[in-house]
Amino acid sequence: YDIAGPLCFAGDVIGREVTLPTLDEGDWIVVHDCGANTFALWSRHCSRQAPPVFGISKRSKLAECSDDGVEVRVLKERESPEDVMEFWR
Repeated sequence: YDIAGPLCFAGDVIGREVTLPTLDEGDWIVVHDCGANTFALWSRHCSRQAPPVFGISKRSKLAECSDDGVEVRVLKERESPEDVMEFWR
């Protein structure tokens, strides 16, 4: 697989010819430690919405039971279209 973001320039490629198991629509690919500039250098190119931010950790004993042992929490919601429009005002 080639792993890339939503933009069409070479800097948006995370990896080329990466070996992964077969992926299905809706599967997630987690990129650990993507860097401090992920939001500091966020671009409004094509009026993109800022993506959500997820925290991923080992499941705590207090969380719901799960076979995968992973807990995913939304730390920051995705920007709404209204948020993007407000930026341009």
